[in-house]
Amino acid sequence: MVDTGVFEAIRSVKKNPSSAWPAAPIEVARTLYRNRRARNRHFDDSLFAEPRWDILLDLFIAEEEGRSISVSSACIGAAVPHATALRHLGMMQRNGLIERRAHPRDARCQQVRITASAATSMHELFADLA
Repeated sequence: MVDTGVFEAIRSVKKNPSSAWPAAPIEVARTLYRNRRARNRHFDDSLFAEPRWDILLDLFIAEEEGRSISVSSACIGAAVPHATALRHLGMMQRNGLIERRAHPRDARCQQVRITASAATSMHELFADLA
């Protein structure tokens, strides 16, 4: 299921062509992620809960910025309870969207990142939207 915020953003650009949709995929991802957080400040989070999309956006942004994300940070970025986020991370890993790896300096911590194929799909999605 695609985030309804994507369609709302496209509609607003079409209504107001002078406002440019960010061309760079990372800017599209940042805009979508900020819009989702803003929406959650005004509505009950459970109305629009899409934690996998939030995690994917967060991991895509981190990958583009060259940052690493811990599993705990990914759970926070999903804006759902920790156990729920872990369940979604597991499903995403089984579906080849993310991969986990050991932290290079802290054996107690795991890092999570978007897979190359999922990142490619995100780039293609944002190119289609631009």
